[in-house]
Amino acid sequence: MQRWRKPGAVATLVAVAAFVLAAIWWRTRPPLLPPMERLPPAAVDAGALAARDAGASGDAGPASDGGAAPLGRGEVTGSVLDEGGRPVVGATLRAVGVDASGAPVPVPAPEPGDSFSRLEAIGELGILHGPIPFPPLLAAPPALAPSPIASDAAGRFRIAGLPAGRFAVTAVHPDFLDGRSEDVVLSDGGRADVRVVLRRGAVIGGRVVDERGVPIAGAEVWRDGALLATTDGRGAFQLARLEGPTEIEARAAGRLPARRTVDPLVDREIELALAPAAGLLRGVVLDDRGFPVGGAAVTVEAEGFRKQGTSGARGDFAIDSVPPGRLRVAVAHVDHPIARVEGAAGEELRVVLGAGGGVEGEARDVRSGVVPRGLRVTVESGGTSREAPVDQRGRFRALGCTPGAATVRAAAPGYLPASLAVEIPAGESARDVTARDVRVDLILGGTIAGEVRDDRGALAGNVEVEGGGAKTRTDAAGRFRLGPIEPGRIEVHAGGAGDSVVVDPGRETRCDLQLR
Repeated sequence: MQRWRKPGAVATLVAVAAFVLAAIWWRTRPPLLPPMERLPPAAVDAGALAARDAGASGDAGPASDGGAAPLGRGEVTGSVLDEGGRPVVGATLRAVGVDASGAPVPVPAPEPGDSFSRLEAIGELGILHGPIPFPPLLAAPPALAPSPIASDAAGRFRIAGLPAGRFAVTAVHPDFLDGRSEDVVLSDGGRADVRVVLRRGAVIGGRVVDERGVPIAGAEVWRDGALLATTDGRGAFQLARLEGPTEIEARAAGRLPARRTVDPLVDREIELALAPAAGLLRGVVLDDRGFPVGGAAVTVEAEGFRKQGTSGARGDFAIDSVPPGRLRVAVAHVDHPIARVEGAAGEELRVVLGAGGGVEGEARDVRSGVVPRGLRVTVESGGTSREAPVDQRGRFRALGCTPGAATVRAAAPGYLPASLAVEIPAGESARDVTARDVRVDLILGGTIAGEVRDDRGALAGNVEVEGGGAKTRTDAAGRFRLGPIEPGRIEVHAGGAGDSVVVDPGRETRCDLQLR
């Protein structure tokens, strides 16, 4: 038999005894924290918060309907009615506005399924529910949110616990358009009564069919990214709560989407026909030496159809659900000019990107030679425009441009737009720079600002002002600002009035005009 080791046994007994004594002390000690108020599992409304706060401060609490609300806790009551003056039952009400300091007063509704860890003086250790946690948990008290308030059988509602400020009441109901009351101003403990009128909106019925007129069940009808309806077995759907013209889109698996703008004042029954998606358009993108080009943007377009894809590392691409007929395909890559071809579903396209040419140069202030802040350079060639990255020295480079006549444009805040015509030779390979040392000079402009008055001396709004090749209109206060304008003497005209001023680079010149 194994011999009993006395020292080890004594140590074990001592540890067990210490643990038992510690547990007894934890069970019988006074609580570390004073008992805290138990929070109900459901969120409380603004009235309940007001009652709790009033009780904590020694106030009498919320008054009944016949009394006054406690100081600092106002309320809004009112009715929700339809256009015929009949009460609307079950509308969800919410008070929105700002307090006396102008700060927004949000009144959010609780999210379904919200749960919080609650700090209460119960449970093991007198602090948390359940057994002693390991590792320890940090519990935070919940943010109390008001419960949704609904209109009763008479359409009445009451929103209490509001601070002094300006408020309106919004109403939401599934059978009506959203509504809002007039704004009311609440003083400390004040009351106001409002009325919210809800309109039903228009109802439009429709069907979704295929190219032969056969109903499509399970098709979806969307608007602005939101699903509005799903068709039944007869392909029928109904749209309610419509207000004014709106664009809807019908979608179904294996078919091209169909869009239509509906007007509730004109349309009552509509039909959307979905054409079949013909299939797949495949292809490969290569350079002029036959090497695959990955990362090229492939855009496929047809009447009412546009879809994009990207070529893979082997230059291959596939665009699905394309319509029947001829398709326009554009392939773009940063190192090559854009290639445009045509194709159709089921075809295997071979798109070759040419080498193109490159432009390199610099853009600077013509007088000081400095690089303007915010400088941007673009190169236009072959009907396309490419952004040319600019470094701190004003040097720029654009690659993959279409060979031939091109225009380099430079712009910067406060400067007059500058442009320069260049000829771009074709390169032998991608990323070749074929037009070098292009210099674009920018001129720092000035501005003209002032006021325009009518023949009686009153400030005149919406008057056209012209000078130095620039045009603008006065605002509601009769003010205008022209610029940037090339420095020098400039004639300024507004209606029958005119004046001559000298514009300096980087400066604002004052010019006030009076109409005759």
